[in-house]
Amino acid sequence: MRISLMIWPMVALGLVLTLSVPLPAQDPAADANVPETIELTLPPAAEPRPALRYRLMPAPHERTPGNAAVFYYRAMLWLKSQSPEHWKEYDKKSEAWLAAPLDKLPKEEVRQWVSGESFYHQLRIAAYRENCDWDLRVQDLRGTDTVYLLLDDAQQCRTIARRLQLKARLEMSEGRYAEALETLRWGYQLGHDVAQTPLLINGLIGIAITSVMNGELLKLMQVSDANYYWALASLNEPVINMRPAIEYEMNLPYQVFAFLKDAETADRSPDEWRRLIVDCLRILPELESASTGRVPQWQTELLAAGAIAKLYPPAKERLLADGLPRERVEAMSAAQVVAIHTARSVRFAYDEVGKLFYLSPPESIGRSGRVMDRLQQSGLLGSQFSGAEGLPLASLLLPAVSNVKQAGLRLDRERAALMAIEALRMHAAASGKLPAALSDVNVVPVPVNPTTQQPFPYQIDAAGVATFEVPAPAGFPARYYAKRYVIRVRK
Repeated sequence: MRISLMIWPMVALGLVLTLSVPLPAQDPAADANVPETIELTLPPAAEPRPALRYRLMPAPHERTPGNAAVFYYRAMLWLKSQSPEHWKEYDKKSEAWLAAPLDKLPKEEVRQWVSGESFYHQLRIAAYRENCDWDLRVQDLRGTDTVYLLLDDAQQCRTIARRLQLKARLEMSEGRYAEALETLRWGYQLGHDVAQTPLLINGLIGIAITSVMNGELLKLMQVSDANYYWALASLNEPVINMRPAIEYEMNLPYQVFAFLKDAETADRSPDEWRRLIVDCLRILPELESASTGRVPQWQTELLAAGAIAKLYPPAKERLLADGLPRERVEAMSAAQVVAIHTARSVRFAYDEVGKLFYLSPPESIGRSGRVMDRLQQSGLLGSQFSGAEGLPLASLLLPAVSNVKQAGLRLDRERAALMAIEALRMHAAASGKLPAALSDVNVVPVPVNPTTQQPFPYQIDAAGVATFEVPAPAGFPARYYAKRYVIRVRK
């Protein structure tokens, strides 16, 4: 699949929703402030002995030397060897299978579709390898080579995850809980491994795959007597580390538009500066639409001339206000003045958003909206060719980056919520009932909400039915970012 690295926000954030546990049906009359409600009837489950008997990813001592990517590619070749008719029928049936309760799953039919020993053999080997290096070397890309990159392997990982999901579902329906857990381990490892390429879309696909496995683990918790509290606790924290991808993204404009790095120091002729602006404006439509079609050269030349004429006065005024000597600014060509102002604006805007990723979740979320509003009000985002930002690079490339940390936190909230539910099962195994309050659970610590660093809301009624809430972050609709678990203990 040929995807522009610069337009990933248009498609990637949706992966976290579309690949994860199915969303509630879209009801036009549904209240966006009402969270999805999940009814759970759980068997009590004591702490396993030994405590780390179960793991959701292979432990270091279980791993073997080698690169997992080789075996993932072999599994992808198996997928590609299947006929188009096979995938058409699979797509038609798999959604209905995944929507069916475990006791209604058509086992014989599903068993035929999750066959393929060679396919699963490759995934089994990959899951236990010591490392995963896709060897894309995205940091070495420059100019227009950065705009497009074949990411078919990352997309194929989504297909692998769906097959693992269906395999685990079949194993659970047949009471083969240990095998289901092993299948989920491969899925958790796949989510981790696809995110090893430092691209935001890879990280988001990894988040989505891991969320799928969390949904299946929740189903396993409803039928298995095993407790997976420590298995969840042993996952990485954060579950998917997005920092390498964020840091790569912060540098991406400079890989595509090299003039941003040396605009203030390079010795170029006026025509060379003008040519750089023309090239920039030629690439921008491709970044925005992922189209491979090129704007005719004469149109780009006209656009560049108009853009330079419009952007030069505010760019010159800004550079003078920032303290650049007047004689130096007036000695520059208009295109260089625009280039310097653009470089400074991009650096400022990216740093304002990038610094949020180094704060704690509550601080980052609390400041994010204010930072984006301030950048928009100052004209550095959202107003193409207004002059405030120079060429509109930050407006095109930056806005969705600010939502990426929320995607990772959503996954961390899922993990914390599942751990809390397992703590409730552990308490019920010891006391015979659910606790009156989360503070009554003393067998293991109950995780707090990583988004707020506060306890999750919890209450229990006179009938012993508990309600456990995972609130949406401020400013996000509860319908899609929150969950309400109604929990009963199976006697």
